[in-house]
Amino acid sequence: MITAFILKNGRLVQSKISSNDDFQKEMIWIDLVDPTEEERALVEAYYNFELPEKAEIKDIEASARFYEDEDGIHVHSFFLNDFGDRVTNVTVAFSIYNGRLFTLHDEDLSSFRLYRLRARHPQINDMESVIDVMDILIGLHETAVEHVADVLELIYTKLESTSPYVLINGNKTEEKEPRKSRRRRQKELEQEEDDELKKVDMDTILSEISIQEDINGKARLSLMDTRRSLSFLLRGRLLTNDQNEDVREILRDLESLTSHTSFLFDKVNFLLDAAMGKISLEQSRIIKIFSIASVVFLPPTLIASIYGMNFAFMPELNFRYSYPLSIGLMFLSGIAPYLLFKRKGWL
Repeated sequence: MITAFILKNGRLVQSKISSNDDFQKEMIWIDLVDPTEEERALVEAYYNFELPEKAEIKDIEASARFYEDEDGIHVHSFFLNDFGDRVTNVTVAFSIYNGRLFTLHDEDLSSFRLYRLRARHPQINDMESVIDVMDILIGLHETAVEHVADVLELIYTKLESTSPYVLINGNKTEEKEPRKSRRRRQKELEQEEDDELKKVDMDTILSEISIQEDINGKARLSLMDTRRSLSFLLRGRLLTNDQNEDVREILRDLESLTSHTSFLFDKVNFLLDAAMGKISLEQSRIIKIFSIASVVFLPPTLIASIYGMNFAFMPELNFRYSYPLSIGLMFLSGIAPYLLFKRKGWL
């Protein structure tokens, strides 16, 4: 799809391009979204300009992403794009040739849609009037940074909503309360925790945290690439004084957002460690139950094993009450460790 824009009185007027007759000399920005070979050939033939190939756009070398040659200025930047639950980094190729800006990308970007909406009515949207192609280039990067900021805010909100499920306290109170009151309170806490865990299981929590970590990584990559693009424009001395100041302001915003991504990475790592620790505690509780059960049943098993021996002479076998005594002894030997563990507070 080809969309072109004409600059009129500081705002952009949009026009669709479907044939050679739709082109106008006043067009200042030509935007190509996942163009076909026919559309590429149409633009290249009319403007006598060779658009970058997909292999060139995907190149990650700095020398291939930011350069100036006889065909103009070329900048390739990562733009964060979210479509539903899918968040990706899309490479956008910017080329400035003969006073026109050519943009080429595989997906329709939310940042581009927002900038087009603002540029149609800059006064209403509290936006400076567009003067030349550099204003469009800087404005697109500024809108991309704002979009990343919104994504980072959403990541923080989702991590905050996930935190209570990870940080539910599994340790029961050890205050010196009356025994019956403590037992009742313990049962209430266990019931509350079980209700919470039934709503959201740990697999879902870990999956959500991992998704937010992946999105945060992509946002950080987009910020770093945007910084390199704007730094290239500053080094090339291609901007006016006002445009230089705008770029420096965007770079300051990039610094603060990059620091925020580091904070989010720390928060993600903390939640992952807490979640894994909670899983380990739950596993330890299960192992503890089996360990106590084995200790409780060990003495009765020992007694039963002794009297299950096939010896010819065992004095207790001829005693009238040997069977109920052995049963009682097994019961007492089993209940004694249980009461001891209960007294120690291990149960």
